[in-house]
Amino acid sequence: MTDAERGIVLIAYDGSDPARNAIAHAARLFPGMSAVVAVAWTSVRPAIGGRPASLSREVVEEAVRSLDAVAEGEGIALAEEGAERARAAGLDASAVALPAQPSVWESISHLADERAALAIVVGSRGMSGVRSVLLGSVSNALVHHSRRPVVVVHPEDPVEPGT
Repeated sequence: MTDAERGIVLIAYDGSDPARNAIAHAARLFPGMSAVVAVAWTSVRPAIGGRPASLSREVVEEAVRSLDAVAEGEGIALAEEGAERARAAGLDASAVALPAQPSVWESISHLADERAALAIVVGSRGMSGVRSVLLGSVSNALVHHSRRPVVVVHPEDPVEPGT
């Protein structure tokens, strides 16, 4: 059976402990599968908003392009790190960095649809309900809005030494 026939698993990755945990669980749940480790990087454009009165439009645009290039480069490096972790765990993984447009969860969901992913695997930070609502939750949004199955990997209980 070819990779196209078997499909892929898309793993959302941000370098955090929950994201690393999601890779480990994806490897256990989908051994030997093809995987895409995806990082959605965020543009500085929304943070800048209107241009400061003392700066020309050209100066602001150049600054945005430069900062976005750095963010994209960091996203690519982070995606490669995640793909390497996934390969070490036994998955046939590749890396993708994409802009978070309009949001991280929407970019991940759109990529999963484009690649016809069998599932999206995402780590959960285990935030309380109030914190999750205030800060947003990629895993929550994917569960509620993605057209693909979503596997949410919750933080593992800490293991006490000697147990």
